[in-house]
Amino acid sequence: MEKATLERVYHEIKLLRKDVDHLKQILVPEVEPEPDEIRAVRIGRREFRAKQYVEWSKVKKQI
Repeated sequence: MEKATLERVYHEIKLLRKDVDHLKQILVPEVEPEPDEIRAVRIGRREFRAKQYVEWSKVKKQI
């Protein structure tokens, strides 16, 4: 009897996960980034590699 209950619970959990994944897709749709967003990411990566950034601790002190 216990095995049947555990299998049923497992089945219900799988169904709930499927529903949650579906809701995530609906609520947070994936969109293509705009050209200016892609450009900003590339510039940011370039600046990071060149160590042209301000550390977060310094930024926090200014706030």
